[in-house]
Amino acid sequence: MQTTVKTIKVRLWLPFSICLMTSPTVLSATQWQSCKIEQVPPTIITLPKEYKNGDTYFEADKALFSDVGVSTLSGNVIVVKEGDQFFADNISYDRETEIVKAKGHVRAKSGALAVKSREATFNLKTKNNTATDASYQILEANGTLNAQGKSKAVNQYGKDVSYLNSATYSACPVERPSWYLTASKIKLNHKTEVGTAHNVTLRVSKKDIPVFYFPYFNFPLTDERKSGFLFPSYSSSGRLGFGLSVPYYFNLAPNYDYTLTPTFLSKRGVKLDNEFRYLTDNDNGILHYDALFNDSKRNGENRYYYDIRHFTKLGEKTTFSINAEGISDSDYFDDFSDSLVSSSRAALERNIQIKTYRENWSLEGSLQDYQLLDGGSNPYRRSPQIVFDYDPPNSGSSGVDFSVTSELVHFDKRRKDSAPTGVRFDVDANLGKRFSSLAYFVQPSLKLRYTQYSLDTTNDPSIDKTQTRLVPSASIDGGLFFERSFADGKKIQTLEPRLYYTFTPFVDQSDIPLFDTSENSFRYNQSFTNNRFSGKDRVGDANRLTAALTSRILDQDTGDQLFTASVGQIFYFDDRKVTLPNRAAKTEKRSEIAVEFSGKVSENIKISSTSLWETDAQNIISGQLGLSYNDKKNRSISSEYRYRDGSLEQLDLSFSTPVKNNWRLFGGWNHDLQNSRILENELGIEYANCCIKSKLVARKFLTSGNDTYDNAILMEFSFKGLGTFSPTR
Repeated sequence: MQTTVKTIKVRLWLPFSICLMTSPTVLSATQWQSCKIEQVPPTIITLPKEYKNGDTYFEADKALFSDVGVSTLSGNVIVVKEGDQFFADNISYDRETEIVKAKGHVRAKSGALAVKSREATFNLKTKNNTATDASYQILEANGTLNAQGKSKAVNQYGKDVSYLNSATYSACPVERPSWYLTASKIKLNHKTEVGTAHNVTLRVSKKDIPVFYFPYFNFPLTDERKSGFLFPSYSSSGRLGFGLSVPYYFNLAPNYDYTLTPTFLSKRGVKLDNEFRYLTDNDNGILHYDALFNDSKRNGENRYYYDIRHFTKLGEKTTFSINAEGISDSDYFDDFSDSLVSSSRAALERNIQIKTYRENWSLEGSLQDYQLLDGGSNPYRRSPQIVFDYDPPNSGSSGVDFSVTSELVHFDKRRKDSAPTGVRFDVDANLGKRFSSLAYFVQPSLKLRYTQYSLDTTNDPSIDKTQTRLVPSASIDGGLFFERSFADGKKIQTLEPRLYYTFTPFVDQSDIPLFDTSENSFRYNQSFTNNRFSGKDRVGDANRLTAALTSRILDQDTGDQLFTASVGQIFYFDDRKVTLPNRAAKTEKRSEIAVEFSGKVSENIKISSTSLWETDAQNIISGQLGLSYNDKKNRSISSEYRYRDGSLEQLDLSFSTPVKNNWRLFGGWNHDLQNSRILENELGIEYANCCIKSKLVARKFLTSGNDTYDNAILMEFSFKGLGTFSPTR
């Protein structure tokens, strides 16, 4: 029996599956440009109140239903079952097998897969569906597009697995993607969210340029991390030869992972890079270990580098951390680094620290060691170091500031020589009070430092085993604040004169060893400290006055500081007798004049400078001048000139500018003017859109030996949804 129904709409639900083409939302583009894609509102289907999950719902302009056999529907046909949705111009429905055959503008969604085709077959019972000459999309639960492509045939087996034959795939959410994969067969496992492909070709640009061929390839269907091979890296270097790296990423758990990168170097051997990362509620860290076994250019020597970064929160106010680096030999960075910064490192630190802190105090214990790379004297190890700080709030209405810092540390050395080792105990107590208003401030302070040494003098019996030192110090700091408005009240200029006086009596410290102390280079901020030495082995005698003047220009509306300039000089009333070994006492009556300023020349241009002016010689003995330009078109230029009389003169230049569409040109130039040589040059070009990034950089830098250069060509490709490909050097 057949019934012909002709109405504007036909609605039918059967108590007793398939797919819907919804429009993707704009793809989130963290660190990627946003893709501008047309938003098509999803089709909203209003189901009858009587509809129950598991029923089959039909809607059409016309329908011819049969109690048995095949029924036909035409005109804006909609079929819904168990969340699956299906749209077409015409369908036939077999009531017994629940197979739907659709033709004309077919759109369907089942699970995470959405398809669009001219003709398709859907089994509402088994959810085994087939679409020919189809375009497809892989969607997240909220409808966000993860990937898309086209396929000669899309075969879906339930909601978990789909097969694509003669297909394309891309995570680039535009009609003409910047990159895509072509494959003879693609399997999409929606349950594990992993796709696998055979006979894969990576094609880039709208001209469909083939770049790489892979016999087999797997990739994630979402932004979730997945185990698998990452893009290989290629390299070519005169020091290392031809190189090939094939990294493999292990997604071991949601909170930790591991990456293994074997690298074949034709002139060296096989290098293995290992990186393990972890993150818990109380712990996080990175363990990195690189090893090159049997370096063929170093008589089979094993080369390695390690870097450990660990942090643990032991309690609400207690932490534990490890930071340690090490290399097999001092030439490691010269051989395997690709920049002047990394190849010229002088020392590597190893530090273990535990720290607890409360409202008024903190206690810290640590072990510290160094690996020296430049062949200088071996620094002392701290094994251990214990630091206690006590800093209560101001004492009631009196507003007195009181603080104590104490330290107990044992200094040891790897190499045994005549330099003493031993224990240093140091207590530094400070007392002060600040009187201030909007127009002035005055702050007197008292300081008392007690230090005791217990030394191992086996290698030099002439040194006293036990030494003590008690040094008081007093200072008074004060300043005034004046201001005036100008530019019709839109800007404010301040004038801030400041005087700082400090007195520390001379205490002979010539017999005290130097464990961690050096003399600070004079700078403007150094004018307002009571000790000219770093570390605790020397407390400089002082009877001096600092006179300084600062002026600022402020925006009245925003409060932004548009410009600031400071000038200061120290006047000495006594010679400075406390010195480092083999140094003469300082007898000059005044310091250099320290000048610093920074500010905006215009909306796009900023300038900064620091300098020291020698009044007797009437010249600048050291200085720095920086100038930078940044505008709303993402164009930037920066330069910095550094000068130190007789020892250094350098000029740095760098720039970055868009050139056309998504292209950016950038570069840098670092030149040693004193020795007329290049320190490091870099020139590169970058292309970036919402789907692909590529960068090509040429670099030349002076190695740590200061007599040879290394040339490198660095190339990097990043494909959204696939990863990064980096052939280097």
